[in-house]
Amino acid sequence: MMDTDYYFSCVPGQGTTTTLYGLENSIERLSSSYDKVYIIFQLTDPARDFGITDKDPILYTRSKEKHQMKINMLIKKANRIDIDDFFRLYEQIYATRFTELSEKYPNCQFVVWRNFTRWCGANFESTIKIDDAMIEFYSHFMRDVNNIYEGDRFGETSSYHPSPIGHKVWAEYILQHIEEHNGKD
Repeated sequence: MMDTDYYFSCVPGQGTTTTLYGLENSIERLSSSYDKVYIIFQLTDPARDFGITDKDPILYTRSKEKHQMKINMLIKKANRIDIDDFFRLYEQIYATRFTELSEKYPNCQFVVWRNFTRWCGANFESTIKIDDAMIEFYSHFMRDVNNIYEGDRFGETSSYHPSPIGHKVWAEYILQHIEEHNGKD
């Protein structure tokens, strides 16, 4: 994996829907330039997708993009289904999208992980799924207020985010999963 070019793209505070909505442009460009592409994708707190946080998802909730329309249809029937079913169906929309992208871009391997919330039971059959949420991975370090893995624990952002060292350790954990899945590169 060391003989690799890395491309990192994110918008802090962005929801999963908006991230996935803009992902295909990058995939198309990268998949045509490389023989093998690893897309490592973070699913985040669903509240960011439903306008519950201070971010404004209005651009995407009004979108006619197929993926967003599925989210909007699910929201319309939310009060008629069990909460666990709602979140499983919500997560399955992403799993299905990754299957579609895997079929469209066969030289891309998708790796998915969650930062702050638990998995809800969707079938991510076409991806490498990191079962541990990042916050769970760090939970055994959180007892020590002087640990080097944490950054802003309830500071400026009023939430947990790892330090640069914590990010490095998490990235190595993801790479370990890729290597275990594929065999050492």
